[in-house]
Amino acid sequence: MKILANQAAQHLLLSDAEKIARVKRKRFYDKELLVDIVDDVRDQDVVLFVNTNPPAENLLEALFLLDLLKSRGARIHLIVGYCGYARQNEKEYAGAFSGKIVLDLLQRVKVESFQMIHMHSSDLTDKNIIYKALFEEQIKAADILCAPDEGAYSYVRSIAQYYHKPFCAFKKNRGDDIEFSDSSNIDLKDKRLLIMDDIIASGKTVIELAKKLSQRHPLEINAAVVHSLMREDVVGKLETSALRKLYISNTLGNSLFSQKLKVVDIRPQIEFTIASLNKKN
Repeated sequence: MKILANQAAQHLLLSDAEKIARVKRKRFYDKELLVDIVDDVRDQDVVLFVNTNPPAENLLEALFLLDLLKSRGARIHLIVGYCGYARQNEKEYAGAFSGKIVLDLLQRVKVESFQMIHMHSSDLTDKNIIYKALFEEQIKAADILCAPDEGAYSYVRSIAQYYHKPFCAFKKNRGDDIEFSDSSNIDLKDKRLLIMDDIIASGKTVIELAKKLSQRHPLEINAAVVHSLMREDVVGKLETSALRKLYISNTLGNSLFSQKLKVVDIRPQIEFTIASLNKKN
């Protein structure tokens, strides 16, 4: 089995160098990208790992690699680490249904298997992988898990059931000032709370919920989020927040530093997925 990735997902390759297929990339004068696969992949199982976060060229490169693998006669196993544009679902945003468009493009080439890691809009696909063990240490240390909004409800409920943890779910009223409401009667006083979600960008949801939860006098409040789109301007807000720690995975890498920020390596989970594919083939 061979493994390769687009440039946006290169940092997630853990396997032995001999398993990684060599990819040649060339930039033309007009900035167009040429991609070619150097190694012979005909009649081989190939795991293609991609992130499709902006810029859009990450998606383009993923599509180029898919087409190359098909034309070279490989058996393709596609794993999408972070699916860019998946947040733009028809319920929340006006305009193009971008999530579906991106998924249609990725599924244009027939593959042996197709999996997506913690996709934001799980209603778009049934190929969603939830890595329950990703934040296992943080989950086991928590007394109560918290879903910050309706979008995170199913995810947090599944984690809570798996680890036999109580959980509370909040409803988020969007606007300039986020308001939260919850119907649970769980006593949070002197409890260790863990807010869980799939994506963090501006940090507003998690930080504002932590502020609200702090009014109920818990022992500590932490958060664990799979995909981090945070920028440098979020760090200051994080430092002054009610959170003790914010745990994120490295699906998109991380160049930020904060005493309250800790990165959890998702690569062992990905390696397990690849090993499972290898056993099946």
